[in-house]
Amino acid sequence: QTFCNCMAKPLYPTPQQSQDIPMNVELRHCAATTSYDENVTLRYIEQHKPLTSEHITLYSQLRQFIDDTLSKKIPWKLSKISPRLLQIVDNNYKHHDEVNATDDMYDYLQKYATQEILIACCIGSNFDLDTAKQCILDIVQWRVCSKIDDINPALFKNSLQTKTVYNTHQFDKSGHPICHFKVLQTPPDDPWTIVRAAVFAIEKSIKLAQKNDLYQILWLVDLEHLAYSTMPPMEILKEVANLMTYYYPERLCKSYMLFTPWVFSAIFKMILPILPTKTQNKIINPGWYESEDHTTFKYDV
Repeated sequence: QTFCNCMAKPLYPTPQQSQDIPMNVELRHCAATTSYDENVTLRYIEQHKPLTSEHITLYSQLRQFIDDTLSKKIPWKLSKISPRLLQIVDNNYKHHDEVNATDDMYDYLQKYATQEILIACCIGSNFDLDTAKQCILDIVQWRVCSKIDDINPALFKNSLQTKTVYNTHQFDKSGHPICHFKVLQTPPDDPWTIVRAAVFAIEKSIKLAQKNDLYQILWLVDLEHLAYSTMPPMEILKEVANLMTYYYPERLCKSYMLFTPWVFSAIFKMILPILPTKTQNKIINPGWYESEDHTTFKYDV
């Protein structure tokens, strides 16, 4: 199924608005603006339900903000992103000392800000306009500075060999790619490899989802060996949670927590506060014995 999106009102400046634009401003429009089709209905991610009029208005405001940013009518000052998060690729210092957005960031934003991405940012920001604005700018800054589009198996060889996070080209019954996260009996020496492996798996899964005209990913999280001694550091867990909720908004379809030991409840309570309610509602803990039963997943896998 293809879930299309559209604008609910004209996207381009009216004659009067055009007169108000300074002559030295180069008008640029994002992909969401240039792909406008008045015959297509704006819908929630992977749903047939149309956006409410209130949410359409917010989406339109976000799209206009992106166009204004691209046209440099609004300054784009870069955020202070975690240095570790910017080192997804080793020894990468691209734009690390920049204060304002660079030309390649503007070019990336223009292509990246599609209708679907803007809707995802709105939903992921709980339809708070200011949060959604900052979210998409931070995503583009992070993706450009970290050279996310250039990652490949060779760059992530050590991370992928840990087999903590991986994708095996499997799909659920709806066509969502399945990502696997496994707590190992012997944790990796460098816990940061977990974050890198997660980014690689997510990026790979996004491409697979697009081939099926889908947006989201299903996760199977194997916690059989979870213990205080094997648990990844809280810093790593927070980074993975931050990636999923902020830098990949609405990418999570559902997450099964499998073979959860008694210690899971205590650990999960520490993570829960940093997860948005919408994300919490997508997490399923079927129980140890239910994790062994295929009928537990009969509607998904």
